Amino acid sequence: ANLIPSEPSLQTRNVHLEKDEDWVKFYALAGARYTLLTTNPGGHADTVIELYDTDQQTLIAGNIDDPDRWPSSRLVWQPSRGGLYYVRIRHYDEWAFGCTTEYGFTIETSSSEAYLPLLLHSR
Repeated sequence: ANLIPSEPSLQTRNVHLEKDEDWVKFYALAGARYTLLTTNPGGHADTVIELYDTDQQTLIAGNIDDPDRWPSSRLVWQPSRGGLYYVRIRHYDEWAFGCTTEYGFTIETSSSEAYLPLLLHSR
């Protein structure tokens, strides 16, 4: 698994052999929100994203389709603890491969903080 930044940076990939899969790893911070996305699918690309725990064995979550951008995939996740996590990206059809299976992959990070109670003073 290649280490990728947990900041938006698009990587272009493809399924170049039957039953091919890509693995990437990234550092996640507890409480931050991560959106894992495949984008710009080629004519025959239909991706599946699977997120694995720090042991690279335990499946945390998976997503087949982004409801807004089919056949791209989107997985939104917020870890309870920080660490090095693993992502498996594969084609929905394990026998599909070739130049038309190209796709982009990125991880977007967002975090927000709220401090309560909110005190307002009026005069």
